[in-house]
Amino acid sequence: MQFAFVFYRPDFSLHLIKQVDNISELFLMDMTGKNLKKVQGTNTLDIQDVLKGTYILRVINKENKVYYLKLIKN
Repeated sequence: MQFAFVFYRPDFSLHLIKQVDNISELFLMDMTGKNLKKVQGTNTLDIQDVLKGTYILRVINKENKVYYLKLIKN
C-alpha cells in the first residue's frame, strides 16, 4: 500500500478504501501512541465518540505489513 484514501460518512464512520480486501486490523491511536480503538477484518472504524484532533491510523494487512496514516478530525 503506497497510499490510502480515507473519508468520513455522515454517520461519523471512517472508511479506508485502498487495499480494502487486504486489511487485517485497524488501530486508532492518539499522538502519544496510545491505542484508542481497534477493529479487525473491516475497513470501517466508528469515530463518532472521538474528539476533534490529530490521530494516527495504524493499518496491518494480512501479510503483517504495518502502515501509518495521519488522521485529522475537525
